[in-house]
Amino acid sequence: MKTPDQIVADVEADMWALGWTGAEAPDADEAQTIERLYELLDKPWFCRRHNVLFNLAHAGSEPVIQIVKGEVVAATWSAHGHTLRFRPAGDGPEERAGTIDCAISITCDFLDHARIKPPAAANGKARRASALV
Repeated sequence: MKTPDQIVADVEADMWALGWTGAEAPDADEAQTIERLYELLDKPWFCRRHNVLFNLAHAGSEPVIQIVKGEVVAATWSAHGHTLRFRPAGDGPEERAGTIDCAISITCDFLDHARIKPPAAANGKARRASALV
């Protein structure tokens, strides 16, 4: 009969084997990790929602994901060992993710904050402000 510690070890091993919650096995190489993240992000509904494109490209020999908004690269994802690096264009701070789940969360947060309000909403605010003057 197995002890509780042995059962926990078996369950944890099975979770890695099944790719539990989208996380990669500890020995996944950088290219596989970037490709898996790309597969999860590059969904038509997600691209339409945020008005972006995801491109799988190379920076030298290193695979990267480019997040393109309005024909301009807004940010990139790259892998270094078991860490994923997110670099927004411009002066934004670099962020790191240890799992694909974390990388997806960082991407969603970035895109939610980068979303531009529709022009009609901006015009409505301008009209209300001018009515107060």
